Amino acid sequence: MTKWTVAGSGTQLASGGEDMIFIGTQGGDYVLWVDISSLVGGDSLTLRWYNTVLGAGYRLGGESTFNNPIPKAIVSPEITIGNGVKFTLQQSAGTKHNFPWQVLKTDFAATLMGQECL
Repeated sequence: MTKWTVAGSGTQLASGGEDMIFIGTQGGDYVLWVDISSLVGGDSLTLRWYNTVLGAGYRLGGESTFNNPIPKAIVSPEITIGNGVKFTLQQSAGTKHNFPWQVLKTDFAATLMGQECL
């Protein structure tokens, strides 16, 4: 079984701009959890992840936008990164909220096809 560790956690108050919530500088598999249950009618939140390849700067890897109330935490897909990852959030509509978040990481070099290596 793959062992996940907490790479970072906190609470981000949305500013209206794109707010950086985590930067990881090591390769591995990452998962972002964000509690968006505070969204109400008229709110819009976009979560983005970026990766860097061979020091070429961060490039957008994917994004998801959520509108109106969603009574749960949102989990990103497992993202495999070779060099670095950045997660951001942007609330573009509605009253700005605090969003608790957590990033989990596993070292893909320590796993082989789902099996732990010693």
